[in-house]
Order: sequence, then structure tokens, then C-alpha cells
Amino acid sequence: MSPPSMSKVEAVETIRSVLNAYPQNGQHGVDCNGWSIVNDSFDNSNIARLEYRSCVGPAALAINLGKPFIDDVKLEIEESQNGFFLIQVKSSSRMGSSDLFVNKKRIDFIGDQLRLKGWAVPDVKYGA
Repeated sequence: MSPPSMSKVEAVETIRSVLNAYPQNGQHGVDCNGWSIVNDSFDNSNIARLEYRSCVGPAALAINLGKPFIDDVKLEIEESQNGFFLIQVKSSSRMGSSDLFVNKKRIDFIGDQLRLKGWAVPDVKYGA
């Protein structure tokens, strides 16, 4: 993800506003048990980490003792030589062999919100 020409402070402020715009009760049947910013170190180490908690459906009841599944999202800012910033985003499930595309839905939400703000955001490479 790459923002239009702006300072790092402006880029971080935009990313934080997009992250905080994500509905606490999730979207499209995802993240019914909310999410939280576990570590926001954009100002020091250029990294932020978030946790998303799934709805408790049949899989969580059967596999996870009725507790929501927890997925992690990591965002890292890298400054390029041309003055732009590259935001690396990784979303992964802690448990299970299939996440039913919920990680993709989260990253799509973040990407769509950044596109609305004029950022260049490539399509999500799912499973890469």
C-alpha cells in the first residue's frame, strides 16, 4: 500500500484513522467479538499489531472450546527512496487450516478505506 505524497506523520495518522474506522462488532459476519490494537509502535519501530476475535459459531464451539478464534494483523511502514511509503500488511489465523476468507475481508476493508483517501493499494494476494 502506498499513500499519496505526504509526511510519515500524515501517513501514520491516516492509517490509524482507517484502523479505528473498522467496526468493533465486525463486518460481513466477521469479528463479532471485536478487535483491539495490541501494539501501536508506528512512531518508534514503524509497526502496529492488532488482534481480531471471531464470532463463536459451530467451528469455535467444536474446535476452540466455545472461545472465539483470534487472528493477527501486522502493519509495517517502510520509506522508499522516492519519498513514498510502503505499508506491508500481513493477516494470519492463529489456529485452523481455513479461515473462510475472514483475513481477506479485513484487509480488503483497510485497502478500500485507504483507496478512498487516494492511496494506491494493490489487490490482496490471498494465501501468499
